[in-house]
Amino acid sequence: MRTGKGRAIIVDTVQELEAYTHTHFQAEEALMERARYPALKEHRLEHQKFVAQVKQFESDLEAGGAGDPVAVLGLLQIWLSKHIKQTDKKYSEALNSHGIN
Repeated sequence: MRTGKGRAIIVDTVQELEAYTHTHFQAEEALMERARYPALKEHRLEHQKFVAQVKQFESDLEAGGAGDPVAVLGLLQIWLSKHIKQTDKKYSEALNSHGIN
């Protein structure tokens, strides 16, 4: 940010995040379907909500906005601490019980 490259870094980060989540969420949800994970619907909704937030960042950037690194970082921090460490942990038990590692 101090060197004037903040927007470029935010653009790259948001684009990579969008591509990664698309692939990762599809694979994760397929495993949950295979394990007949009972909370798949709710889990999928969380994924959709996250993707919508990333797409909103992307739309703002495409419209010429500077990007909000604090908002992007905040989203990632919440996602890591809440979704990955708590919500994903729940489905890992279901996968393991179905022999899916």
